Amino acid sequence: MNQKTLHILLVEDNDDHAELIRRAFETENYPATISHAPNLAEAYHLQQTTQPDLLIVDFLLPDGHGTELLPKHLEDRTLPVIIMTSHGDEQIAVEAIKAGALDYIVKTPMSLLEMPAFVERAMREWGHILEWRQEKENAAWFSRILDKTHNEIFVFDAQTWQFILVNQVGQENLGYAMAELRHMTCLKICPDHTAESFAELLAPLQNGQEESIQYTTSHQRRDGSVYPVEVYLQLSQFQATPVYVAIVLDISERLKREEQMRQQDRLAAVGQLASGIAHDFNNIMAVIILYTQIVERSSDLSEKDRKRLQTVVEQASRAAELIEQILDFSRSSVLERHIIELAPFLKELIKLMQRTLPENIRIAFQNDATTCKVNADTTRIQQMMVNLMLNARDAMPDGGNLTVTLRTETFQPGDTLPATEMEHGRWAHIIVSDNGSGIAEEVQPHIFEPFFTTKHRGRGTGLGLAQVYGIVKQHDGAIQVDSRPEEGAAFHIYLPLQTPAETFTNISIDTTELVTGNKEAILLVEDDEATQNALAHSLELLNYRLILARNGKEALQLYEQNRPQIDLIISDMVMPE
Repeated sequence: MNQKTLHILLVEDNDDHAELIRRAFETENYPATISHAPNLAEAYHLQQTTQPDLLIVDFLLPDGHGTELLPKHLEDRTLPVIIMTSHGDEQIAVEAIKAGALDYIVKTPMSLLEMPAFVERAMREWGHILEWRQEKENAAWFSRILDKTHNEIFVFDAQTWQFILVNQVGQENLGYAMAELRHMTCLKICPDHTAESFAELLAPLQNGQEESIQYTTSHQRRDGSVYPVEVYLQLSQFQATPVYVAIVLDISERLKREEQMRQQDRLAAVGQLASGIAHDFNNIMAVIILYTQIVERSSDLSEKDRKRLQTVVEQASRAAELIEQILDFSRSSVLERHIIELAPFLKELIKLMQRTLPENIRIAFQNDATTCKVNADTTRIQQMMVNLMLNARDAMPDGGNLTVTLRTETFQPGDTLPATEMEHGRWAHIIVSDNGSGIAEEVQPHIFEPFFTTKHRGRGTGLGLAQVYGIVKQHDGAIQVDSRPEEGAAFHIYLPLQTPAETFTNISIDTTELVTGNKEAILLVEDDEATQNALAHSLELLNYRLILARNGKEALQLYEQNRPQIDLIISDMVMPE
């Protein structure tokens, strides 16, 4: 029995019935105080002034029906109501219950004496209603809190694994509405797990060994696509039911950035190795070309031998071009920077490429930038674009569409950057896209590595994209590829936009003719003996005097000793000492 003293408002126009009900509570020693109203008007007044815990109301009253005391909407009920009538009428009973009454009683002497039992039952049921309301409010509050987070949050039954609650982020990421998820278990979205493997994963929580666990897996969306996630899982209670609460982080971007960093480290290591090899190989080719050119200038050389030597120079020059590509990749080549307005530059380059590409490849330029200036080496940027367009050509042997797009992008602090090496600020964004064969996902991490190629033997050196990568990096930029097999490829190049305050002067030198000297003195600084000898021999034949140094320290000493007579210094950039 309820121990709290109830304040009951009894609305009854029959004084005998009211007295019988009052006596019933006294006989049962039921802890209650009863206020009596003979009509609706008095009932409204007492309800406002006495704040009752429960209403006992006769259906037929002098000024209306007792159900008029009930609120219009069930959810607005603030206290339990018992309706009484002198005549058993099922229709009245149905209307009373639908209107919000907790009980309906036909008045007889026996039922009036049993009123304390009816009140006890009504209060018990009202307690359940209040608990349900509180749980509903708590769930709504909990759901509002969850929907404000940026992570997926799942609540699922600890026994059946059926979803109980999924926040808005989770619903949107998975592509399911909550009404659908309630009929699904979490295994539906976990392609990496079977029932056995999932039970094994949950075992430490079930047996109390761990309070929470953390693991990585994949979740499957409604459309079948999967995405990597990191899950933090804990056993808890929700509405008196044992549940698992999972906080789920989509780690797609994190894994992408980690892969970018691994790729950068890998390419940096390869670039360092390639730079060393290319530097040595470049010296070897320089010696071959220089001595061959010296022999070419011999007067007693036959025409046949002269052509043979020209072939040697041509092939050695081709090898030197390959070395230049390797140096571009390793970011060891020397840049001649100046301000380039990219839109007209790309427009002219595309006109040139239109005459070079096959007729079945349609090339278009889309300029979405009003002005787009970068501080760059024109030759290198041209080489970068040519390599990308030729790469697109090779991906479309039967023809297709090649599009070059130019945009400007501004990334504010807090914005997600396309690449880890980029900084917030203003960038030129060049996109070279095609609708060709595309690039397989497993191949994409390797496409910028030197000598890596998916083309048939003899169709490419594997240095084109490596050179592009190096040129972009040397210009403090970033490059990314977006591609799927048979859906084409899009290469995104980001270069820092030129700030208005920066200005540069370009110096042009005519190198078409050999300039004969008049015994001017040249300080030649080169650590490789063969290269130094070849250069010295070539310059001596052009009537120059040579002062030779093998390292920086020796060069400084010779410069101090011969400063008045030195007319020119030719020096290697990287040397010991």
